[in-house]
Amino acid sequence: KLMAMGYPKNRAVLFAFLCIIVSFPLGYYGSRAAGMFYQPFYTWSLEALFDHMMHGKSHTFHASLILPLLAGALFCYLLKIRFLEAFDTMYLCLPVAHAVGRASCLFIGCCWGNHVSFNLFGLHVGFYNPVPLYAIVITICLFLFLRRMYHIVYDHPRTRQLYHGAVFASYFLLYGASRIVLEVF
Repeated sequence: KLMAMGYPKNRAVLFAFLCIIVSFPLGYYGSRAAGMFYQPFYTWSLEALFDHMMHGKSHTFHASLILPLLAGALFCYLLKIRFLEAFDTMYLCLPVAHAVGRASCLFIGCCWGNHVSFNLFGLHVGFYNPVPLYAIVITICLFLFLRRMYHIVYDHPRTRQLYHGAVFASYFLLYGASRIVLEVF
């Protein structure tokens, strides 16, 4: 997609390669480092941050985006790629990756909701709320919406100039809003 935007093949491939290589390790350690923020404020320190990064037990999805985002921004700067165009391209498929991750939650059973029971015309129905299934549906719908938006923005030079960054921003706005509804539900 970066080559279709006019970036030279060698820069686009190098950017993609670097992002692929660093995303998982940085996301993994960034996700663990965020565990420090679940501790009381007076225990926060640089040492505690590195301790959680290396030995933490908790992982959070959104914290796993921070360090790869910073590395991607650095790569954009070094390779002279416009940040918002690159991140529109990268974050276009992030909901699909998130849906795959939520599928593992569905199969493992770690994120299921509370037990729901109700009577329906005298028939008692009870089940555990399949929250990961809802998350999968939401993220796939979000991907389809972002894909449509991407084509609207990047199919025409004028809309590209005006709205680059809209896909990247829309992901965070729409996913954040849907996640709040999902968590309350």
